[in-house]
Amino acid sequence: FSVGGRSMRVLLLFGFLAAIEAAANVQLRVSPALGAHGRDKVRISIIDGDPTNTYGGFFDYNEKFQHKWTNNSLHSVLKTLKYGENELTIGSDKVTINLPTPGTGVRGIVFGDPCIEHTGFDLPCVSEIEKRLPVILNRVNRQMDFWTILGDNFYDRYGDLSARFFADLEQQTTAVPLITIPGNHDYWLLGTPDLKMEEDQYGNGFMQYYGQDAYASKYNSVNYLNFSVDPHHKEPAAVENFFQYKVVGNVGFIAYSAAYSWTEQESMFHEACAYMKTQKADWVWLMGHWSNCNAGCKKNPNMDVPATWSRVKNIPGCDIPTLKNMYGHIHCNKKFNDHQFEIGGTGFLAECKTAGFVYMSTMHDRLKMVLFPYGDHKKYTALIGCLDQNKNNLEECIEHGTVWYNATALDHLPFHHP
Repeated sequence: FSVGGRSMRVLLLFGFLAAIEAAANVQLRVSPALGAHGRDKVRISIIDGDPTNTYGGFFDYNEKFQHKWTNNSLHSVLKTLKYGENELTIGSDKVTINLPTPGTGVRGIVFGDPCIEHTGFDLPCVSEIEKRLPVILNRVNRQMDFWTILGDNFYDRYGDLSARFFADLEQQTTAVPLITIPGNHDYWLLGTPDLKMEEDQYGNGFMQYYGQDAYASKYNSVNYLNFSVDPHHKEPAAVENFFQYKVVGNVGFIAYSAAYSWTEQESMFHEACAYMKTQKADWVWLMGHWSNCNAGCKKNPNMDVPATWSRVKNIPGCDIPTLKNMYGHIHCNKKFNDHQFEIGGTGFLAECKTAGFVYMSTMHDRLKMVLFPYGDHKKYTALIGCLDQNKNNLEECIEHGTVWYNATALDHLPFHHP
């Protein structure tokens, strides 16, 4: 049995050996806490290869990965922080984590479907992604309040490709709070349950490696992951490991996976929207991966992001004109209208050729979204030159991108004549 012209047996052996090597890396994760825990908390995690290392007692969860990517270990804790900069000691290292004050403007980077090496696909990935994207993230990390990956994270069955990318990130970059959700390839490497294999991760590697504070932590903030679904049954991990709602500064995020039905998630959507109402976020984003309902997306009703947005916008708390949506899946970066944004062009050469990321800012009561096509060599070089001249301030380099959106929340309100 071969995929993409290579023996599956060779692929499995290579992936196993690469996973062993990947486990040696020590990597930091920071996730905004689930809204139910409060705005003053974050989940802090370390990925390494030693479950006995408690880093001086900093963590209360210290376990070897379960089910998948088991050469790794996860150390995690939910911590209360003060708003502003927090200097923490984790083992022998000092880590600075910034927690934005509620209601303040924030800045972040969004991208989806990052691909640095094709694993079982005939279509290649853009090698420049692995070289350029870490450079950009490391340059601008001091001005980032969050960063977001919209699924299909490195098309990674064994964990080696994710580890390879994160190994190039500075600690200060990984100290920026990350919000990410799985895509179809994070469950089934070949992208669909019709081609599922026992070696697929079914979201298990994802939910441990990315250290997200998702809905499962509401029930137990220490043992915060739900391992009740055995991937040997070739079924996705429990839905509670992926549904999230949280607010960063003045921006709300509701993140979900279309691998689960509306019935399974409806009550969580209602809880998330009620939370957004209490927090009075200026902007709320519905985040998912699927652009249309295929490749494992649940139906009746369809759970792709545009279809789900059409239902969520009628739920109290989300029935606001500043509810927007973003997703990947199609490997392009495209603004459809003022509420719908496709951000999936990060290196997989299937539809669109030029990789890019989106800079999002809500400073000065405005939502600004700018696409930077760094896959283009000339534009990448110009962007780096601009960052050199402006102390890595991406805001000063907007001319090197394409402005998708620039408006205040008031611009969405209907005009009333006196």
